[in-house]
Amino acid sequence: MPQVIHRQVSDLREMLSASTVSVILLVVDEAAYQHSGAQEALEPLLSTVTVHHWSQFTPNPTLAELENGVAKYQACTPDVVIAIGGGTALDLGKLISFYGKQTIPCRELILSPATNTLDPTPLVAIATTSGTGSETTQFAVIYVDGEKHSVADPRIRPPQIVLDPTLTATMPAALTANTGLDALCQGIESMWSVQSTVESREYAQQAISLAWNHLPSAVHQPTPQSRQGMSQAAFHSGQAINISKTTAPHAISYGITSSYAVPHGRAVALTIAAFFQAILDRLTTHCIDPRGSEHVHNVLTNIANQLGCDSPNAAPAKIRQFIESLDCPTKLSQVGVTESEQLEALINKINLERLANFPVQLDSGTIHKYLMP
Repeated sequence: MPQVIHRQVSDLREMLSASTVSVILLVVDEAAYQHSGAQEALEPLLSTVTVHHWSQFTPNPTLAELENGVAKYQACTPDVVIAIGGGTALDLGKLISFYGKQTIPCRELILSPATNTLDPTPLVAIATTSGTGSETTQFAVIYVDGEKHSVADPRIRPPQIVLDPTLTATMPAALTANTGLDALCQGIESMWSVQSTVESREYAQQAISLAWNHLPSAVHQPTPQSRQGMSQAAFHSGQAINISKTTAPHAISYGITSSYAVPHGRAVALTIAAFFQAILDRLTTHCIDPRGSEHVHNVLTNIANQLGCDSPNAAPAKIRQFIESLDCPTKLSQVGVTESEQLEALINKINLERLANFPVQLDSGTIHKYLMP
């Protein structure tokens, strides 16, 4: 089902004033809600309905936090759920709207998705960061017993979203860089994913171009134009991975985030150049994309062109320089991964499904070679 995209919060007035809406649950990142301008814009629209707030979650949301949110949902039985914030708030809003009507425990719904036969409560996603693209994807991340799970179901893709770049204007530089790098890396990974399509690559190209051209300004000297560009970059990157899914850099990033407290976008960006180099080196001998090595080479050439490189061979160094210009790390040693045993532990946590999306064959030794040369 196509999403309804609103350009400002006030565009929700008609939907929220409908006779069928009397109770609303707000799933909010409190800091983002208060400082982004979302609260000021939304509260005048809520005067005729009963509003409940829930914000008891951490940046890497756990099963216990989700269960708490579902309990809040079941206590107030809302007609609409509105999620406001970055990727975490939006992902939890998706899951709470999806699981709220269920009597089956959340753990079982996550580990055995087929048990969820009920449609979700209507959801509105209001993004206050520019990175994950969660507002337009059918995925939501949750940590169960310390292990990252990605819930995937077309029914959790928000039917209505607010894509207003002015809500990102108060993001500090570090958060802008972290989230913006996620959008860039999602675009790059979506391009080379073995599940990419013509449609997903069109979205990915837009995401890469927008992030590459607007992220430095958004970080160092933000303007309305750079905020607008990054808002669109995040949205298009989400559209891209909604089709193609992500690959190796994302697969290893979750362990880096959970074990070394590295924000998600930075964790992905740490390895994106190294994995690009791995494709270049192994393409002729270890290609696993069924469309063949020529197709993958053409994709890499396309990415390189987006980055202003004459050839794919120049892209890894150019990507590292770009990341460093945002004051972000480009080596695992910079975030505390200095021993082979530490890297092996991260490799052992990798989601093998994500590796299967990567266009060349990888094993533990190969990953080790490229990430800790």
